[in-house]
Amino acid sequence: MGNRIPKLWAPWLAAALVAGCVVCARPAHADLTDGVGGLGTHHFVSIGGYYETGERHNLEGSVFSFQMRGAALYRQTWSGGLAGLEGGMDLGFGEYLAPGTEGDNSEDLGFHFDMWMGFPFTVFQWGGGGPGSFRLGASPGFGWNLLHAYAYAKGRIAFVLDPDALDLDLSVQWSPMSTSFYTDLEGLNMLTWRGSLFYTVGDDNALELFFELNEADHETYVGKSGAPGPYDTEDPFLKTVTVPFQSVMRFGLGYVW
Repeated sequence: MGNRIPKLWAPWLAAALVAGCVVCARPAHADLTDGVGGLGTHHFVSIGGYYETGERHNLEGSVFSFQMRGAALYRQTWSGGLAGLEGGMDLGFGEYLAPGTEGDNSEDLGFHFDMWMGFPFTVFQWGGGGPGSFRLGASPGFGWNLLHAYAYAKGRIAFVLDPDALDLDLSVQWSPMSTSFYTDLEGLNMLTWRGSLFYTVGDDNALELFFELNEADHETYVGKSGAPGPYDTEDPFLKTVTVPFQSVMRFGLGYVW
């Protein structure tokens, strides 16, 4: 899994690509000044929950979690797009167990928590709101949960599928190891893919169906035997290796304004 997550050179490449898009691709609708929702193509707040299942730190388990997210694009940027704020919180309960065991060998038994804030901005948008119209955006941000404190970079594209019924939001969020702080490890290198489908149920409201795939790895230390060793070991054969830490899927539902 670790080989699929970008290494430390990737932030510079991503920054260059985003800067190039902002400079060279002025949005088609640069006169948007009233503010729009940053979830999907025009939504502001989603409240719901999800079921998580997968592997974490060689343990298997699941989590049921409440989730609240919000995003608004309201300030026009120098490139003609919009910028604003995003944030959210997860709060739930669950447990991860060693295969074939019960609660005595559990990790994260009980409480599950995550909180984040970001600063989204429009990179490019196309279309007048009809089918196929889309908005491409990016967002740097930071957060904290029971695994680590982290900074992140997120890319998102939102499509109008049916102006009266459906829009689709696809995003990828990366928290590099160099910006992650986790006890006794060199940080977590985490990548989260998310797809959300918004189905209109009223003039301004919608139901959100979403799926997330979250993968993470980290560097740990091994000695001559090849077995993981303590962080502060003085073993002369000490070396670092990148190993999988987490691979989980989340299936969720939210009510959206």
